[in-house]
Amino acid sequence: MKEKQEITFFSKRQKKQLSTDLHERFGITISFESDVILQTGKHKLWICTPEYEQTKELPYRVETIGLYFGQYDKRSALRLSIEGAMMFGKDATKNVIELDKKQLEYWIRGVNLDYSGTNEGYVILTHQGDIVGCGKAFHGGILNHVPKERRIKNLI
Repeated sequence: MKEKQEITFFSKRQKKQLSTDLHERFGITISFESDVILQTGKHKLWICTPEYEQTKELPYRVETIGLYFGQYDKRSALRLSIEGAMMFGKDATKNVIELDKKQLEYWIRGVNLDYSGTNEGYVILTHQGDIVGCGKAFHGGILNHVPKERRIKNLI
């Protein structure tokens, strides 16, 4: 028998904090008022349809009813998943870095990038206007967060 999944439903206050975090970091203005936001044991954030809002116990694993869009790291900074960056990143006005073709090739292979900019913390990465993910910029580089199973090993 599978272990019961630890799930927390975000309160209005937590949803407002999530909106504030997105606005402060990326300049994104969004309201999660009518959305259901769930947090699982490892601080992973999921968004799902309002029909699950009043449910105390979910009939399915959260992965089957919601979309994983990010998580809070150990320092309570919001790191967006690839899908989260794609969902919210189109409205980002700050901490967005444009990759050239060579950087993109390294990125999708899971390689950390050299970076000489002044941004530190999580950044949304784009290539020719397309959002390709989220990484953590630090002095000298961008830490790659592309999961191993999603990396592309060989390019044509």
